[in-house]
Amino acid sequence: MAGGGGGGEPPRPAGPAGHKRNNKKRRGGSRPARNTQLKVGDVGGSRDWFDREAHKKSITCDICGKGFKFSSQVQLHRRIHTGEKPHSCQVCGKRFVQKQHLKNHTKIHTGEKPYSCDVCGKSFSDQGNFLVHMRTHTGERPYSCQTCDKTFTKSSTLKCHAIIHTGEKPFSCPVCGKRFIQKQHLKKHSIIHTGERPHVCVACGRSFTQQGTLVRHMKSHAAETLSC
Repeated sequence: MAGGGGGGEPPRPAGPAGHKRNNKKRRGGSRPARNTQLKVGDVGGSRDWFDREAHKKSITCDICGKGFKFSSQVQLHRRIHTGEKPHSCQVCGKRFVQKQHLKNHTKIHTGEKPYSCDVCGKSFSDQGNFLVHMRTHTGERPYSCQTCDKTFTKSSTLKCHAIIHTGEKPFSCPVCGKRFIQKQHLKKHSIIHTGERPHVCVACGRSFTQQGTLVRHMKSHAAETLSC
């Protein structure tokens, strides 16, 4: 008989080697939960991690120098400069820079308007336009000019406004070279060279290059009616 056993516990059956190795790891108590939130100043490689994240934005546009994290973002951004629009609508032929923009556009043809305002009932095909519309009810104007503190409901409106302070006129007419602050202003100007007169008076049939000119012309008909 084996002596010295006393009242000790009977030996535990040996398990698989892996199980035995895991028991050894747990003898010192359970391991603390792993902290997955890296902060500046943490020991180890956290500073390196932040440096790597900052370095990711070092991919820059070779035209304007704007920085991006991913090369795919740079490729999309460069289309602003090149004018490339690879995605075209199968219904009307209108072209777009991004596939998502085309997807939003197609709802115009299908009549789909899934975003509805619960205040006035107006519905929208695009979520972005819906959110901008909601600001007319809330009064929210989250985009402010750093120069004059004027506020806007859309970032694109702020961008157009900011050019007023810089004096920049990035849009130039390819025919006469005249420059404009906004693309829409250039579009209106270009009609002068094409001879297009898209704005037609329903009263007399006279046509005009600018909508403002048509509106002023229509007032002459209104005056004639009042004098009769």
